Amino acid sequence: MVYCGKPSKGCHRCRRRKIRCDQSEPSCGQCLPANHICPGYRDQLDLLFRDETPKVTRKARTTSKHAALGRFQSSMADQSSAIVEISRPEQVPPIPARPYQMTNGTDPFSSRPLSLDLKHQALCFFASSYAPPPRSFEADYLGYTPLGQNVIDNETLTICMTAVGLASLSNITKSRPMRLAAQEQYVHALALIHGRLQNQEHARSIVTLDAVMLLGMFEVIACRGARSLHTWRNHMSGAIALLKLRLEDLPNFRTFIQVRAQIISGCLLSETYCPPLVGNLFENDRPSIPSAQIITEKLTGLLAKVANLRASIKEGVVSSQFEILSMALGLRDRLLSFAQSLEKVYPFHKAGDQDRQCAFLSPEFVYGIHFDVYPDFYAASIWNGYRAGRITLSAAISKYFSQLNKASLHHPGWDEIKAKVGNDMREIQQLARDICASVPFTLGMIHWDSNTVSVKSTSTNALGGFYMLWPLYLAAEATDTMPDIQAWAARQLEYIGHSLGINQALWMASIIKEKSAIDEVLASESLADSDL
Repeated sequence: MVYCGKPSKGCHRCRRRKIRCDQSEPSCGQCLPANHICPGYRDQLDLLFRDETPKVTRKARTTSKHAALGRFQSSMADQSSAIVEISRPEQVPPIPARPYQMTNGTDPFSSRPLSLDLKHQALCFFASSYAPPPRSFEADYLGYTPLGQNVIDNETLTICMTAVGLASLSNITKSRPMRLAAQEQYVHALALIHGRLQNQEHARSIVTLDAVMLLGMFEVIACRGARSLHTWRNHMSGAIALLKLRLEDLPNFRTFIQVRAQIISGCLLSETYCPPLVGNLFENDRPSIPSAQIITEKLTGLLAKVANLRASIKEGVVSSQFEILSMALGLRDRLLSFAQSLEKVYPFHKAGDQDRQCAFLSPEFVYGIHFDVYPDFYAASIWNGYRAGRITLSAAISKYFSQLNKASLHHPGWDEIKAKVGNDMREIQQLARDICASVPFTLGMIHWDSNTVSVKSTSTNALGGFYMLWPLYLAAEATDTMPDIQAWAARQLEYIGHSLGINQALWMASIIKEKSAIDEVLASESLADSDL
């Protein structure tokens, strides 16, 4: 499923003549005077996506045509020692293999049947790596997929989760056959979702929305550079289109909060406006939201305002340097106020060498002399979301203050503004350190209970790595005068990439090392202006 941009809503005749269509019913205003029968209008949802199954399948076949099935299964046996902990078939019930049929009854592609053992490995890895820590009160809201009732019986979600699990495992084990299997499962998932989009009821189903989110997750895990980031953003655009089909019963809060967070991340990255759908529901849905989630609502609203300010600057809607600086400082004050309320609800604590609490962690995972512990995984994610928003906003504050100061364009209250900007620069450096200090806890390396810190016996959690990608990158980007943080953040991203199987982390680490920036990379590949 590939997002194809905003399609024309005009009838076929107007599109062919490249003239404006008024889209009247039953005939448009161009066809009626000319005594032509208006051919009608296309279904907009169906046009948002293009089925590229044959193209991707041909690529997979070409790459793998010399790989025999016997070699593939032999390679899997060689890898079994590396993934023995997640290859217990009893953890996941057998899944019946049901060939997907297109509406005309033909199989969309011919691929090797995926062995049940390999499918079990992928699903068990996905469940163990991307399920939120059980202690988290908001597990249902942070879990990236519906790992609950009847999921394993839904073919579309099962195939999507299998693709994600295989992609992660192939990155960790460097297994080419497993990578090809992941690609084939991804192609299968695209075909299944395309089939669901042909049915209005299925298109409105939460299953379809979850599946699209998983396709976005696959792009992050299997990332091959800027083009994958572009495809991820397109999947988020598809998610917006699906959300519009179920406005009357939004939000299914677990899925809606995931979609909304990803959309806002994409808007902050691309300097585009947040869709009205994302921002208009904060107040309307507040009575039905658990009290603990109001914090998420407040932060999301502030981040949406930051994204919209960046978009307004980029498009020239706001051009006055002083006005931009004033608006940015106003948002900074609101974020500071939010942080004060957040600290009362979710305080975090430092664990340092003076208490000999860092001794059990490898020094490479501890920045400086301490790390931070949080009430739960959710609290750490909220704090890092706040820090990422502050760092993003600070870039605009620093830029426009410097321009005004250099031109000696001082306005009334300039001394107060100058003091605020100075405080902001110091605070941003501390926020970058705080992001670094959150890494051991967010990656699940440590356990905190009753003021006691201990090493976790289980392996690190890939979901934590997924949530640390942008905070770590922004921490490095914000500290160009602190090369130690940049080098440390790059090493953590490399760990997330190699050990947790998330390739986008490796791409980000390379950008940090090259002293470049993601927006520059996107611009160089003409991808920066792809709106959500």
